[in-house]
Amino acid sequence: NVTADPRLNEIHHGEWEALAENELPDIELYRRWREDPTSCTLPGAEALDAVHARAVAAMRDIAARHPSSEGLVAVVSHQIVLALLKCYILDRPWSQIRRHALGVASYEVLTAGEGFAPRP
Repeated sequence: NVTADPRLNEIHHGEWEALAENELPDIELYRRWREDPTSCTLPGAEALDAVHARAVAAMRDIAARHPSSEGLVAVVSHQIVLALLKCYILDRPWSQIRRHALGVASYEVLTAGEGFAPRP
């Protein structure tokens, strides 16, 4: 069964939501954000810590509903959300978010500890 969870939605890009790259008012800020989203904030955008909190809460709920004995669970989301979750699982700093970002239409298999805890 497929269950949608809005906590796994992409980060809200604030005033720049739904704008094409050539429509952005500050391309240098956008490039800095694309390189390292921890280095700056887009105008009116959702904070990374808020995205992280909602995504981790969603994953904890998913893990609680699906014990490992039931097999794999596919979680589909967006680049920033998944990268934050990978940093959490691998216990990496958010400054490595781009290193852990998945490409478009890709997948990765990660195993999380009991209770969706990061690995020691």
